[in-house]
Amino acid sequence: MSVKPQIQIFKSQASMITGFINLWQDVAREALIHTGRFTIAVSGGKTPIPYFKGLADKIPATIWQNTHLFLVDERHVPFTDPDSNYGMIQKNLLDRLEMSESNLHPIPYEKTAELSAKAYEAGLKQFFGNASLPEFDFIMLGLGTDGHTASLFPKNPALKEMMKWTASAEQTDVPHRRITLTYPVLNAAKNVVFVVEGEEKSQRIKDIVSDRKKAYPATQIQTTTGKLIWMLDDQAASLLSK
Repeated sequence: MSVKPQIQIFKSQASMITGFINLWQDVAREALIHTGRFTIAVSGGKTPIPYFKGLADKIPATIWQNTHLFLVDERHVPFTDPDSNYGMIQKNLLDRLEMSESNLHPIPYEKTAELSAKAYEAGLKQFFGNASLPEFDFIMLGLGTDGHTASLFPKNPALKEMMKWTASAEQTDVPHRRITLTYPVLNAAKNVVFVVEGEEKSQRIKDIVSDRKKAYPATQIQTTTGKLIWMLDDQAASLLSK
């Protein structure tokens, strides 16, 4: 049984960033009280950049010191490559913070995407111990105009992976092979937060949030016990019924 999603609509990017930071901080403090650590998985792309900068400016150092950062997905490139998600996150967030290297968990760059996915899963299992699935405190997701999220693309074999925690993915219309967390891991999180901006995403938001069209991978993000939150600007939400 899936949890009913929460829809939050913002009139400006500034107010949306503030709302995101406040949510992040509330979840972090609750996690620290209960477990002493805050586990997050974040996405790449252009949309998160101002959110990462806001987090670096506003979240207290005491939270960052007890935060463990993972990636939702990555391109099969070295961290120094301009297309690396981790490289982008490092530039816009990590370089602005004082976090221990032991708290950073990038997706390893191995000889192939398949080997990278296998190494990442091994690292996740070592960190989360004997859990049947990892329960991240907070997962940040984006949305592509084709309805993909993470590196779960339409009609890709990775969509059918229900046993492994990670998968490699290849899509003909995107550069580089990918490594991604799978549906079981994403849906097991305590808080899954989509951050979506722009009118070009409005039809897809309607298809996924209102109409629940199964052809789009993001529709299958349905948390089992945690919260599922869609943070949308006015333009992205413009086709939703008021």
